[in-house]
Amino acid sequence: MSWRKETYAQHLFFAKECIEQFEVEFRISVFPFEDIAGDDFIFYKKILPDADSYKFFKEFYYKMEHAKIYRIHDGFRRKYISFLLPGEDVRALAFIGPYMDTQPTLEELHSIAEYYHISPGLFPEIQSYYEGVTIISDDIGILAVINTLGTRIWGSADSFSYVDTSEVFSVSGNDSATGMDPGDAMEPTIRIKILENRYKLEQELMKAVSRGQTHQAELLHNRFTACQRAENRTPNPLRNSQNYMIILNTIMRKAAEQGYVHPLHIDRVSSQVARKIEQLDYNTNISLFSREIVRKYCILVRNYSLAHYSEHVRDTITLITADLASDLNLKTIAKTLNVNPSYLSSLFKKEVGVTLTEYVTSKRIEHAVFLLNSTSMQISTIALYCGITDVQYFSKIFKKQIGKSPSEYRKMITDSSEQ
Repeated sequence: MSWRKETYAQHLFFAKECIEQFEVEFRISVFPFEDIAGDDFIFYKKILPDADSYKFFKEFYYKMEHAKIYRIHDGFRRKYISFLLPGEDVRALAFIGPYMDTQPTLEELHSIAEYYHISPGLFPEIQSYYEGVTIISDDIGILAVINTLGTRIWGSADSFSYVDTSEVFSVSGNDSATGMDPGDAMEPTIRIKILENRYKLEQELMKAVSRGQTHQAELLHNRFTACQRAENRTPNPLRNSQNYMIILNTIMRKAAEQGYVHPLHIDRVSSQVARKIEQLDYNTNISLFSREIVRKYCILVRNYSLAHYSEHVRDTITLITADLASDLNLKTIAKTLNVNPSYLSSLFKKEVGVTLTEYVTSKRIEHAVFLLNSTSMQISTIALYCGITDVQYFSKIFKKQIGKSPSEYRKMITDSSEQ
């Protein structure tokens, strides 16, 4: 295809990669567009067998003008972006989508089915299809990529324009099939494919979280949200949202466990999230809250993952972080774990890089800093919470690690808050 030789080809494929990070398809096709078929074309063929989706697409193509970017909003509430690619020797175009700004409610899906005279037997197929369409509440990111690409293809922002249209795939309800055999719904090919994609997406999301990859997890989050929230199990929207959050919290717990975070830490975050879920109301921004859950678990994995340590070292670190006020000397921990103290000491130093005593001291001082910042407890009490009964010794090791005594550190906090 000679259009690949155009000077904008590298920009085109870079934009394609960027758009696909939003979990939105970016297809490049050459007339007569046999290679442009995606799940949306399969969807049309299944529920509207008498409607030729290629015919509508080609008719729209002949109306398209160069240097114009078409933002399409079809009769099924989906959004697309399309534009002709420069080049006289071959007729090619870019076709982006579908995606939606909100997840259709059950009532809206019934309205769509009724308008297009779709057999009730095919309604599960409609629900399954919409579960797989990416939800992007604000597509400013996608448009920013397209706008930048436009300046590369046509030379400047003034050389092209946007056109909003609803012509493509807006098939008239009277043209669609009526009285279809409900037996067609017994062939669940679309539903099976979407279910497979959903579980694959769940595994990808869990994998990203188990590695503490916040950015990747957030990219997967929107698509996962669309898949889950489509299943409205009750007529109560708030209860549906709470059900989705419970599912998400459960999956994130499993992901953190796969990231070798001890259940002690997982349970702390999971309990906090569970309490917030029960406090949800109609004013809660569900999308923001669900993203917050994903971020919390990613941070949890980054802070507490013990994936790189052996079992004995993992158990040792868990004992230390579980109760900093307890007896954490080498012999006591070794006895608890039923291992030789010398062996444990050598193994810990080899894997962690510091001695067990140095690690315990470091964690105790970190906790002391937290308590000095977040409470008004006396310094002697803070020392006890950190497992150190001798206040003078506590002050000495605190100053050695932080550079200030506990009293000086607290004064610094107080002075900075008063400014």
